[in-house]
Amino acid sequence: MIKLLADLYHKIFSGVKSLVNFLIPENPFSWQTPILLGIFSWLMSSLATSLAEILLYNLGWIFVILGIYWGTSAKKSLRIGDVPLSIWITGAVASIYLFGIITGKLSPKALILWPLISAAIGTLPPCLGDDLKLKFPPIEKRKNIAILISSQLLLSCWFQFYFVVQTWLIQYPSILADDFRQSAFVVKIESPKLGYENLVPPNLLKIIGADLPSITKKQDKCTPNDTSPTKGCIQPRGILIVNQMASLLNKQLNTKPWSQIERNLLPKEREELIGKIASQAKTEIAGKKIKEDNLWQIGEVIATEGNGYNLELQAIWQGPRSQSSPHSITKSCNITPVNKATISGSILVGKVKCELPKGWGIDQPIIAMK
Repeated sequence: MIKLLADLYHKIFSGVKSLVNFLIPENPFSWQTPILLGIFSWLMSSLATSLAEILLYNLGWIFVILGIYWGTSAKKSLRIGDVPLSIWITGAVASIYLFGIITGKLSPKALILWPLISAAIGTLPPCLGDDLKLKFPPIEKRKNIAILISSQLLLSCWFQFYFVVQTWLIQYPSILADDFRQSAFVVKIESPKLGYENLVPPNLLKIIGADLPSITKKQDKCTPNDTSPTKGCIQPRGILIVNQMASLLNKQLNTKPWSQIERNLLPKEREELIGKIASQAKTEIAGKKIKEDNLWQIGEVIATEGNGYNLELQAIWQGPRSQSSPHSITKSCNITPVNKATISGSILVGKVKCELPKGWGIDQPIIAMK
């Protein structure tokens, strides 16, 4: 036990000694100096209060960023060909400082603006003279600067586009059920997982506070009778709406006196009934309302069938879609009179039986009825 503790102490002491030797500069004019100044500023900020604490803490970060840029630029091993990696390393630290440390929470802006900050860091040295005044960069370096700025701008745009698309999928999840075969830039990946998990580590997205959906392509988890969102299921939200509407319709009409049901199915009363259960269904299928719900237009078509009625519930998608014609999902409910025995005899009551939904996302898309 004593030997184990001695070995542990030796390893810790050796590690601390190596770190100290690494940070101690051979001469004052070296990259370790701003790093040490940054650490010193942080230590002083812990002893200060109010404005002095804030100034010292932020000054420490500025010193550390300068030291990282200086140190990584001096390392010839941190290069890919003639391209130094120091600008991206420094840009990453600067992004974390600007959009994480200062704000208190790392935001997606840190990733989006990281390439642009890196480009600015790489562009600044050729544009500064010996007296630190701005100047035009040398002609032989202008081409490289133009390539650097344009490539980082493109990369930043792709990061931004990624977060925009993921935000769309949060507010409009039914987009995933559409057909992207003719899209110029959107491709469905046939893999166990869809979305950002294949491209960006989930822990990073958790750190930057990106509240993004996790969607697994396992269609066997979807059922036509779903009335609430199921993790791992890709289907139009309209299916959930019509299924929940059918469930509410069943509660409203099933086993009710037939005369009351016929009154409820008159045009004015039916419109009020469908509007009420549609609003209730949209509220009940998810914990919070999303923008997509406003783009599902609810309709109904009723027809007599024998002694009863056939009520067709419709959810028509008016949101973003790959076709000009709106998509629709329908669910037919048969409402028939049946005899119910009572103490005094029998009375006619309603019986509601609904079929599985049909339409977009279930079978071949059908055109919405006008």
